[in-house]
Amino acid sequence: MAISEWQPRYGISLKAHDELCNELTMKKYYILVLALVALSNVTAQKDIENSKDYRFLDRLPEYFIRTYSEVEFDSHEFHYNGKKQNKEGRKFIIEYRQDKWKNKDYEFPTRLQILRNYAYAIEKEGGSILFERYNDEHGFYSFKTSDGKEIWIQVKTAIMGKSHKLIVIDKANMRQDIVIDAELIKNAIALEGKIAIYGIYFDTGKAIIKGRIKTCIDSNSRILAK
Repeated sequence: MAISEWQPRYGISLKAHDELCNELTMKKYYILVLALVALSNVTAQKDIENSKDYRFLDRLPEYFIRTYSEVEFDSHEFHYNGKKQNKEGRKFIIEYRQDKWKNKDYEFPTRLQILRNYAYAIEKEGGSILFERYNDEHGFYSFKTSDGKEIWIQVKTAIMGKSHKLIVIDKANMRQDIVIDAELIKNAIALEGKIAIYGIYFDTGKAIIKGRIKTCIDSNSRILAK
């Protein structure tokens, strides 16, 4: 019997049979794609609201921001030249967690691997490693931006590499919001015969007045000159 004359059972032509198979295959493909998309949405974690990466450092792949804080002015201690030094400026604290942190069978990056990723990125920009703890728990780093701003960074790693925290100080002087007006000083002296003025600081072991209270000194000078 010629192929063209053969008719399959149940009244379905060979052409219709092929089209039906193709249609079923495409449906299975779409279902698989949708399942993978849904699975990725479940696996990938979202950053906490109003958070962002520090502008000079990218995050490690498959990590999300779990906690975030940013304040205009604060301080933090950094290991440098064998001792702790306090640095002040805009402070960022960003905690990252691995998307698969609940998966016991997943191979997470080691603590040293996390530190080295940040160290290499910072050194690439001309920065330096200030100190790294011997057990890879944390590292301290510093670099300067193209406009000369000092950036100080501490990376704290958690056991098994499931999470790590960045503590960043954009070194800067505090904005002085409270200033004693010369007229107020004059009135206080007239009423009480004296006035106590606070907030005048010197560099440690030096007679150099710190620049951020220059306005206060200028006010005193105007009064004493009268």
